[in-house]
Amino acid sequence: MPKIVGILVLSVIVNAQGTLPDLSGTWNLESELVTQPGRQGSRPSVVTGTSPVTITHTATELRIEGARGFWEGTAPVEIYRLDGSKGTFVQDFGDWWRKSETQLSVSGTSLTMRLRVIAGYYSSHSPDEEKLERPHGDNTRVVTLSDDRNTMTVQTTTVKDGAAPGPTATQVFRRSAPQTQNIPSFSGTWTTSRKNLTVLDAVNYTPRGWSQFIEGLRRAQTYSLSIMQATDRMTILFPGESKNFLTASFLLNGAEEVSCATWATTGLRH
Repeated sequence: MPKIVGILVLSVIVNAQGTLPDLSGTWNLESELVTQPGRQGSRPSVVTGTSPVTITHTATELRIEGARGFWEGTAPVEIYRLDGSKGTFVQDFGDWWRKSETQLSVSGTSLTMRLRVIAGYYSSHSPDEEKLERPHGDNTRVVTLSDDRNTMTVQTTTVKDGAAPGPTATQVFRRSAPQTQNIPSFSGTWTTSRKNLTVLDAVNYTPRGWSQFIEGLRRAQTYSLSIMQATDRMTILFPGESKNFLTASFLLNGAEEVSCATWATTGLRH
């Protein structure tokens, strides 16, 4: 049976100017504390470094993604329009679906986000037929940021079936520092000669696979290649440029691991 979530109201504390701070980034869940109604105490769950939530904050929308999302949320995605208009989207889970209607509004120093959600089976009716007229739950979240804007506390209260109080939870997220790579510029023409060519390693998966190529390099008097490096890409042009299968282009994305194939080019001088 699919999990059905009803109305979610999310209040986010913003700065004194009434503008929402940039929430973009990857937020790692560091701790979670859940209290069940009618029970004494809370159930702590320390989950340092797991269950990350990625928030994309553009000029037009706020998009929250993650395997778990926020507690009692609509993982793997929630989408809100920043112009205050209603947005509707459907998530497909095979034999069942989940339909969400989202809307946010800004008032003074708070941002209120309303999420109305219901789930159902395709065998019963399609999400197009669902009018979201009878919510099954009501969740309210208050999100606060630390002074450095890198720690986010999410406090969630729930009401089940419009009356019965549900669990409450407090989650603490820490924003990951953006990964940066200080890559020096290699742009220019690089030339080597037979006397300063050193083969570091050569692995042949077929008989004499690279042997003839390496011997050809040793016979050459000079060997040149060009490197063109931009802010996001490095292109290495071997002789013949696009006709040479060694010519390649590499993305220099600071948020991703960059890997480059290493060829026998030791001893190059600029």
